[in-house]
Amino acid sequence: MPLYLVRHGESTGNARGIYQGQQDYPLSETGIAQAQALGRWLASRRQVFSAVYGSPLSRAAQTAQIIAGATASPEVQLDPRLMEYASGRLEGLTAEDFKVHFPDFAYRGFDKWGDLSVYGGESLEQMEQRLHSFIEDLRARHDLASEHILAASHGGTLHHLIKLLVSHPRPRVMFTQLDNCTVVRLDEREVGGHRIMSIRWVLPLDLLGEQAGTDQNELPDER
Repeated sequence: MPLYLVRHGESTGNARGIYQGQQDYPLSETGIAQAQALGRWLASRRQVFSAVYGSPLSRAAQTAQIIAGATASPEVQLDPRLMEYASGRLEGLTAEDFKVHFPDFAYRGFDKWGDLSVYGGESLEQMEQRLHSFIEDLRARHDLASEHILAASHGGTLHHLIKLLVSHPRPRVMFTQLDNCTVVRLDEREVGGHRIMSIRWVLPLDLLGEQAGTDQNELPDER
């Protein structure tokens, strides 16, 4: 099952430097253009998806819908398990706000990374549990040998989803950076009786000859 993971296009929150979490911000004009560019590129490769999934947050749902339309793929299935990390009191803040209200956030130890429950958000275990559930449902619903599946989600969520899919044993800390509308292709393989995925390629938007995505990630310190 080739699985294509896409981070949403630039949102209005990204453009303002806001730490979004599960707050809902739509795509900006730039973000719409980014999603359209990725959709055109996938269509030029005659890529049609058997299923398209998306986070119900507007920025990811819009991205999924634009790509599904461009590639003549089925209607997007919105799945709350693909939502960004719930980040509690951190949501809606800018980098300057963090310096004032949560100066310790940038200096916490690796043993605290991925756990936002102390701020009223999700723990690492809660995030991994919902993503593991999503992965198992994908494998139950689709022919792993032949179907191409796309999921549009968020920087923090995709970071942990990739970690679950390609790592064994699973590390607590891993560093990734996915700009807006970056697409990652994963291919499934069997190793020693275990099903695991490998990263086939990662394609930033600027390699398509388009403007690169912004660097404003929702959870920059989790990667």
